[in-house]
Amino acid sequence: ILGQAISMATMVLPIILIAVGTAYTIHVINRYYEDLMEIRDKKEALISTLQHVSIPILLAGITTIIGFSSLALSNIFALQMFGILSAIGILFALVLALTLTPALLSLLPVPKTKTVNSHSNNLYGKALEKIGQMNVRHSKIVIAACIVLVGIAAIGIPNLTFETNTILSFKKSSEIRKSTEYLNDQFTGITVMNIIVRVPEEGGILEPEVLTRMDGLQTYLEGLREYKGKIIDTTDSNYSRGNQIVGGSQSIVTFIKGLNRAFHGGSQDFYKIPDETNEVDVTTEIYEYLPEQGLLLEKDSETFEVLYEYEKDRDFIINNGIIELDFPDVEKRIIDTKTGKVRDLINGRTYVGQLVFQYENAGKPENIESFIDNARKTARINIFIKTASSTLLGEIREKTRDYVKTHFSENMRADQTGLSSLTLSILRLLVQTQVSSVLMALVIILVMITLISRSITRGIFSIIPLTASIIINFGIMGWFKISIDMSTATIASIAIGIGIDYTLHFMERYKVMIQTMEGDQAVIGTLKTTGQGILFNSLAVAGGFSALLFSQIRGNIFMGLLMALIMITSSGFAITLLPALLYMIKPKFLFAQEKLKK
Repeated sequence: ILGQAISMATMVLPIILIAVGTAYTIHVINRYYEDLMEIRDKKEALISTLQHVSIPILLAGITTIIGFSSLALSNIFALQMFGILSAIGILFALVLALTLTPALLSLLPVPKTKTVNSHSNNLYGKALEKIGQMNVRHSKIVIAACIVLVGIAAIGIPNLTFETNTILSFKKSSEIRKSTEYLNDQFTGITVMNIIVRVPEEGGILEPEVLTRMDGLQTYLEGLREYKGKIIDTTDSNYSRGNQIVGGSQSIVTFIKGLNRAFHGGSQDFYKIPDETNEVDVTTEIYEYLPEQGLLLEKDSETFEVLYEYEKDRDFIINNGIIELDFPDVEKRIIDTKTGKVRDLINGRTYVGQLVFQYENAGKPENIESFIDNARKTARINIFIKTASSTLLGEIREKTRDYVKTHFSENMRADQTGLSSLTLSILRLLVQTQVSSVLMALVIILVMITLISRSITRGIFSIIPLTASIIINFGIMGWFKISIDMSTATIASIAIGIGIDYTLHFMERYKVMIQTMEGDQAVIGTLKTTGQGILFNSLAVAGGFSALLFSQIRGNIFMGLLMALIMITSSGFAITLLPALLYMIKPKFLFAQEKLKK
């Protein structure tokens, strides 16, 4: 309907929606089994179920939608669409869980009493009861253990890196990765960095000084090396240990040096930028000097017809048999009266212009025109790089900027474009997306829960388990050197949307139970009932994301692994850290007067 193609970001949407959508249904079914223990009438049990779970599920769904929608703030279109489409999918899952699931349950026979009772007294219920007892008897130890765990994980956060490397998204055994690595090893490299050099004066790009500075930049970049994940130049003591990172370069300089060499008979000595003044042999005219008359005769080299007469002192001077003649379009024409050799002294810009003109007229002008504009004010340099790593590309960019700043004249401007710049732009946007989406989602959820419950304290308690699980997620990524890329950039926002569900379900049930029970019994009772829904929910979601472990794309594998981990940690904190905090602190919002019948 929206006309959007499947991208690297949206291709995992079906798995996410299956995993998340199942979670709401699990809570409905879990509560339905609880109500059947006291209400044997199917219809009445379903009504009771919806009365109890509709608000928690609705809140959970809204917070999940907020988490996904936060990605719409991204400047990366693929992530924007991922966030929008995910939010729409979660909305449909939420509606179906509260409508289709009860409808289907009404069509099924009432489970046997034995089945219903076993749901409460099963192995999971007993395990959760033990966890509840631990939370109330050793609440301080539980809180301290959680803080230590989060603290250890947080140590790895400074090592977290942002990286976009499309090639590393594929497994080492994949053909595309092996082919790309072969091309990088055996050829110049598949990643291209374009440098656009500009000068203000028309024709100024052909000045030898400008070309020499461009040539120096190309030589400098071709000499860069990679050593232990860093880009180094010839001034580094480890330079000899480094690996080649720039496979080559190409620009108008490359053509001009080759043309200059060809113009001088292929001599390697002339494979260079022309000088400010260049000598060019003249063969179209010959000259005869008449000293008695003080005349210089210019003749056609084939017909020997006199073309022009020059007068001494007016048109030329002579010194030791060498005549310097003022001549149009050249600085001087030099004539050796002893050997008859004629040479023109041509300034660098004119000489380079003639080389370019001759090349354009010789065959394929498009070859050279792709590197220089018609006004001769702009030139393009192609730098071929043997990596697609945004980290290394960023360092090469900084090396380029530093060189341009110190070696280019004030009237020269150099801008970096191309695939490498696109990669770095994506990296910059990923950083902005990660920070803005996480902060925005947390703030919106905090404000929403605060407004609904009319308690800032409840809002803060609601995001504590979630914040702890996010810290652990980023910490583990830092410890195990898992970079944030296009795939893993969505994890925190998804985790916020889904992870808050566990906290909301626990607190809603606990707040009801604390009105009629002692604190310790309320904790245990909540865990034996709602705790099972949280446990099954997290296992189902984690299992759904685990399907990504079989993907051929490494980013999706990491996403599946980390999402499964964050589901376990967020649900784990919801049934350990949160109950322990609520039992020990006993915040006032738990004991506000409630109309239980409502």
